[in-house]
Amino acid sequence: MKRPLIDRSNHRRGENHPRAKVADELVMQVREMRNWQGLGYKRIAQLTGLSRSTIRGWCKGRTRTGGP
Repeated sequence: MKRPLIDRSNHRRGENHPRAKVADELVMQVREMRNWQGLGYKRIAQLTGLSRSTIRGWCKGRTRTGGP
């Protein structure tokens, strides 16, 4: 069984958070599309069906920081 990722404040992070809607694997794939393939936020959003602001937040580390 996978152990939940917990931060210093004893809060769950990533897909283990009760309100998480996507798996950590998707977050990792999105970051890879941005960093290695050089795709823009808009194109990644079109490919994944997520909002551009969600993609930007993940890639800049503002949201989903406890994930992959």
